[in-house]
Amino acid sequence: MPVPAMWFSSPELKAVSTAPLLIDAPVEVVPGLREHVRDSTEWVDDREVGHGAAWTMVQAALRGEEPHLEWWAGLSMPRRGSLPGRRGAG
Repeated sequence: MPVPAMWFSSPELKAVSTAPLLIDAPVEVVPGLREHVRDSTEWVDDREVGHGAAWTMVQAALRGEEPHLEWWAGLSMPRRGSLPGRRGAG
């Protein structure tokens, strides 16, 4: 992880619980990072296509490569990825 860096988390339990697993540094909780509340819709079970799929596509686009679907299929929680050579990369 980049050093020095400032770390932020939403107040969501899953985010606050995951942050110390990813970095051994202070993490500031920012209420404005809270997930959008959708009171007008029902729950959509989207576990088959989630954030891991989105990040796999973003990483591929930033690297100018095809998506690494094997990496995506093997994702566990929590998981982190990095983009060498990007701003803040160590």
